[in-house]
Amino acid sequence: MEPPKQRRKLADQIDVRELNPRSPIPPFTRAFISLQTNSNSTNNEEEEEEEEEFESAELRNWSSLTDPLLHSVLRRLDTLEDFFAFRGVCRGWRSLAAPSSASLSSQPPLVLLARCPSYTEAFYDIARRRLYSLRPPWRLFSRFSIGYSHGFVITTTQPPLPKLLLWNLFTDAKIRLPKAPEPFDRVILSSNPSSPGCLAVLFSRSGSTVQYCHVGDHLWRLSCRNSPRASVIDWSVVEDMIFFKGKLYALTSTEQLVEVELFPLPKLTLPRAETGVAVKRGFGERWLAECGGELLMVYWSVRMVFDVYHWDFGRGRWVETSSLGGKALFMGSRGFAASIEPMCSEVRENCIYYAGNWKDQWFVYSLVDRSLEVVPAVSCGLLGGRTSLPPVWVFPSLC
Repeated sequence: MEPPKQRRKLADQIDVRELNPRSPIPPFTRAFISLQTNSNSTNNEEEEEEEEEFESAELRNWSSLTDPLLHSVLRRLDTLEDFFAFRGVCRGWRSLAAPSSASLSSQPPLVLLARCPSYTEAFYDIARRRLYSLRPPWRLFSRFSIGYSHGFVITTTQPPLPKLLLWNLFTDAKIRLPKAPEPFDRVILSSNPSSPGCLAVLFSRSGSTVQYCHVGDHLWRLSCRNSPRASVIDWSVVEDMIFFKGKLYALTSTEQLVEVELFPLPKLTLPRAETGVAVKRGFGERWLAECGGELLMVYWSVRMVFDVYHWDFGRGRWVETSSLGGKALFMGSRGFAASIEPMCSEVRENCIYYAGNWKDQWFVYSLVDRSLEVVPAVSCGLLGGRTSLPPVWVFPSLC
């Protein structure tokens, strides 16, 4: 079956044809049921007519498949090509396969990378090792992607006064945020930006200013040490922040976990803390993460070694752990990306997937045996070396 020519919304954004012409995508296949013909029949035309009539009847029966059966088929589609082809069969199937975490649950993570020589962005499928072109709804070089959260790619223009756009590449929903008056390098969202009350926070590691607003606001609120009307908060000690179970938490340079309140005025609250396990120190970075309902601190050293700690809310301390509860943790140079259940052999449990400042590779670190694997993105259309625009993890299953 040929890929459907009808490409709306999803296919307008992602071209499921592989970019490397030397290794084309195999054609979509369909199982045919062969007929047991009468051995006495010698009329080839009659046999062909019978086969055509049978195939026509089989195709007509596709529309009578029940929704539970179709959902079962949909959950087994683990490539974007198959997902798009499923949506292109008919209106009923397209409606049933509306982009959601359920319909895309079997889709593996993608890496948003820079492509040479056009310097455009493209998606790399880590399971199929394929590169998909991206057709973003903005002009080339006008903006770039810096993150992914709750199904939305977070994009921004260059400073000064960068313009932020949240774009759901599967539904084509676009949400604009106000121009940011201060520099930043990290963006976090409290919830799906399409839902009421979503809070966006901009900050920089060891920066002096935090900017925040609700989606739909026209201006950012600012909190900094020089602000006369705000409580005095030294944001430069904050290395990372994360929304966890409806609350905003920050990690200080001394590994202290603090709860952040932004309304009516910013305030930091230090939870009851005990002396816990000594946190490994050295030249590296510390990030906050969430996995399996646990609040984590991930320490990364330049030797490409990761140490993970979970916060014990009962005792108020960090406890080192070597398990992610069977999940995989995805990190980038800007911190936490997501934690997901393994759905393919390329995503392994209790492993950290780290895409740093490299254009054509990422790293897989096992917390079980402390091994490190370098995974190259094999494609003729990618730049190599380090980059000032790091790759971005994208998760269709978290749409």
